[in-house]
Amino acid sequence: MDSKENERIKELITGLANAINSVFSESKEIREALKVIEEEGYHVDLVLASVTRVLKGGQQEAQDSDIKYEFNNFDKSFLKAVKIKLDSEQ
Repeated sequence: MDSKENERIKELITGLANAINSVFSESKEIREALKVIEEEGYHVDLVLASVTRVLKGGQQEAQDSDIKYEFNNFDKSFLKAVKIKLDSEQ
């Protein structure tokens, strides 16, 4: 990739990150859940990790079945709190 193409990809990924941040910051449910926790006397730092992979046309993509995720109990309770179900829970 040349530097112009790298810069364009960085711009696109930044746009994606901003869109994701906007969704979470505008979520009434998340704001309410955080408020309840803070009212109980706790401070919350919400850190979201995202794995973003950008492939140029023609590059081979991994199949969903090739990607394995391991969720710990904290991950599972957080996802449940924001009403996200794992495939194994459906």
